[in-house]
Amino acid sequence: MEELETIDILVTPAPSVDRMFPGARVANLITIAAAELRNSLAKEIRAMAGVLSEVDLTDTRYELTEMTFAVNVTAEGKVQVVGSVGASAGAGLTITLRRK
Repeated sequence: MEELETIDILVTPAPSVDRMFPGARVANLITIAAAELRNSLAKEIRAMAGVLSEVDLTDTRYELTEMTFAVNVTAEGKVQVVGSVGASAGAGLTITLRRK
């Protein structure tokens, strides 16, 4: 499989921009370095996997077997974990980690 050097991403303004400037929501197609996106995504996934592996629920009746989180991709190719997931989050990717 050929490795991509760049990735095209459709970027839209945050919903708050639409409220401030009705009708101004315009999507832009940007090109980012695939390596930048890959490195940023790997960093966030490793961090979240670390959280999953360190959760100790031995004193409860529950076990954490899966974690789902959403991320946004910035115009610079940085990946940011979305703080609250809802109808307005507009996440670029949803990632689920399952315990082995």
